[in-house]
Amino acid sequence: MDNIYIDLDTIKKHLNLDKDFTDDDDYLYQLSEAALTAVENHIDTPLTYYVDDDGRLDSALVQAALLLIANFYENRESVAFAQAYRVPHGFEYLLNQYIRY
Repeated sequence: MDNIYIDLDTIKKHLNLDKDFTDDDDYLYQLSEAALTAVENHIDTPLTYYVDDDGRLDSALVQAALLLIANFYENRESVAFAQAYRVPHGFEYLLNQYIRY
């Protein structure tokens, strides 16, 4: 049940999850779809514009989506009780270069 831009193995590797752990596969797929939609909305350009001839999405856009997926996976509530801080060169840094003004 992989989406066309980020396969489940890549997501699991990014999250340091065992490849054989399948309990959250549907949830991870749902998070990846939400993250890719958020990336597309943030840059206000269809992701297909940044796909190469082999069907691969630009790596910076994939990385931004993976950052979101990890955040959504680790923080399943809208409120975090731990000290929050913004990671330098994170989501916005990766995506701002793609925004069409």
